[in-house]
Amino acid sequence: MKFIFVLNFLIIASPFAVERKSSELVEVNKKIAAIMGMMHLPGMGVSTLAGKGDYKSKYFKQASSDFVLQTRKMATVKHPDKAFRAFNDEMLKCLKTFEEAVAAEKSEEIRQSWKAVMTTCQSCHSVYHAKQK
Repeated sequence: MKFIFVLNFLIIASPFAVERKSSELVEVNKKIAAIMGMMHLPGMGVSTLAGKGDYKSKYFKQASSDFVLQTRKMATVKHPDKAFRAFNDEMLKCLKTFEEAVAAEKSEEIRQSWKAVMTTCQSCHSVYHAKQK
């Protein structure tokens, strides 16, 4: 009798657990999309100016500041996937290094740390964009 109850519970309850988890994931993905939307324009500004080696202009500093401000919000994402959290943690470490390099106005460190931020972003996107297709 106990076995039948447990089996029935698993059969009946498991779809609800999956539904709850997928609904939570939908909300997490909405949050990520909103944050990334806010990161996009300043990120393009940083990339464009970095590509020109313009690390000390007020425009680069403003775009960098805006990008860091928006990107830090990724620290609030509670993604259920361990791999996503690892990518996110690595990106946030690279972001901190980038922020420190910009503050110190060290062009080579800025260049290297921006490249590291972009590499971590692209690594995560290559995995999670593929999963969404």
